[in-house]
Amino acid sequence: MALLDILKKEKGGRSEEKRKSPKTKESVIDKKKTEEEKGTRNKKIKDVKKSKQSRKTLRKKLPEAAYKVLIAPYVTEKTTAAAEKNQYVFKVFSRANKIQIKKAIEDVFGVSVEQIRTVNIHRKPKRIGGRQGWEKGYKKAIIKVRQDQKIDILTR
Repeated sequence: MALLDILKKEKGGRSEEKRKSPKTKESVIDKKKTEEEKGTRNKKIKDVKKSKQSRKTLRKKLPEAAYKVLIAPYVTEKTTAAAEKNQYVFKVFSRANKIQIKKAIEDVFGVSVEQIRTVNIHRKPKRIGGRQGWEKGYKKAIIKVRQDQKIDILTR
């Protein structure tokens, strides 16, 4: 800021608006106009901030849609054995949290969820012939349902 102050002094010090005395009618009118402009600018800035906030809340709500959170049921021998204990396993959206997963399960299957455990499965290197690539990573959710309720994964 000091460099800018030096440059302002070289140009002639104070600007013309500051040289006018506040007693003249012109300067008072100019001040009122600038205050009104500032007020409208502030309102516009507030409106923009509100619209940005609403966009952020929309972004947060988007992954809560069940079809975006739940990718697929994870069916293996181990998970089918766990289904007898009312525990079901799903592949889920990697950025979904436990609250979003719980809401999605309750909306889609109409059951009450007791417990959710999540596991991030990291990506793994794979080779096919001379080419090397990566197997995609994913997030897995283990969901425990109340004892009197069940989820029919295969029928859905």
